[in-house]
Amino acid sequence: MSLKRRQGKHYQARFIGEAISSEITGLIGFKLPYGSARRCQPSMLYFSVMCSATALAKLNEKLKAANIPPIGMQERISTASSSERSSLMALLRAALATARGTDSDTIGRMATFTERIARLPRLGVGISGEFEIAAKGIDAGWMKENYPDLVHFYEYGSDLERGLDDGVRRWAQAGRPTTYHFLDINLEERDDLDQNWLKRTKALATEINAAWLCGDAGRWHFGERERGHGMLMPPILCRESALETAESIRRIEAETGLACLPENPPSVIYLGDLHILDYFALVAETADCGVLLDCAHLAIFQQTRGLPPLTALDSYPLDRVVEMHVAGGAYRDVDGYRYIEDSHAPEPLPATWEILEYAVPRAKNLKAIVFECERNAPEECVEVFERLNTLFPVKAELGSTTRHPGALAT
Repeated sequence: MSLKRRQGKHYQARFIGEAISSEITGLIGFKLPYGSARRCQPSMLYFSVMCSATALAKLNEKLKAANIPPIGMQERISTASSSERSSLMALLRAALATARGTDSDTIGRMATFTERIARLPRLGVGISGEFEIAAKGIDAGWMKENYPDLVHFYEYGSDLERGLDDGVRRWAQAGRPTTYHFLDINLEERDDLDQNWLKRTKALATEINAAWLCGDAGRWHFGERERGHGMLMPPILCRESALETAESIRRIEAETGLACLPENPPSVIYLGDLHILDYFALVAETADCGVLLDCAHLAIFQQTRGLPPLTALDSYPLDRVVEMHVAGGAYRDVDGYRYIEDSHAPEPLPATWEILEYAVPRAKNLKAIVFECERNAPEECVEVFERLNTLFPVKAELGSTTRHPGALAT
């Protein structure tokens, strides 16, 4: 076999291995890294499915008592059929069920996206904000007091370096709904997810009783840059990157107990051969998670690729869209290169409205729409808030905000 063909088989094995690892991680609640390919054949790959020695020993004790084969064995996965992969998942469900003293059918049901998403509250239309935004833009609390029928929740964006400000603390202390938008983690780099970030981010979200976590699935820092610097680049739009992002989402949800919605980020240039909607469809399918569809960012992507605004939405899993973003933009031209700047101006572009109005009635699990307008004068944004509330009215029964509605059952 040529070197090129061997390399192709290696990456194929890696993709499948990472997908299996991500699925198992979400199922059993801890990371189960894929093993390297033992052999490559035209239609068959071999993997060693492994977990930590301590966890494996504990599970194997239960498995032995239940006469179930140990999960440390090599499992044969067919690239042409999902039947053997389904058998593997059934085996792991049985292992986990035995360890927890429940039945494997219950474990399978607990892992479904539909049941998890049903626990999330419908928040309606909200406003975004960042650290100390009231000093230079719209105070979410003031907006709520003066336009109570237009703003129903606050999406607070921050990082570990800045943390929470007094404004979001006051909002949460008043019992108003929030979501937490992280601005400092590279989702497509699994090594960026360290325990310090996971622990402290969960603490910030818990303090303001966030319904869920969300964030642009790009790169907020590069190399040794400090996370708080806030540089944002899009992910590489390829399958390998999507699988790594999915693994990160799985781990965040497992370790924080909160739903985590990856967001399509803005850019003037995108690298990779996938359409951005195909990229996030793969992330959502692999991680079995919800997504945040930023309609303004999608309009930017379609412009850079020379595509109509609704391209690829007909095949996108809109039933996984839990939240949408809307923001104003501005066309720019530099040396003949025309692009859309993500300016967060008070009026969204026509392409953004077209995407939003197509997606909302088809997104059956939509819980929230955020208008990112915090750097403008309040009176400039009222008309858009009114239009958004007409398109997506909040229901009266929001549910209690004294618990963490984004918590994932385990």
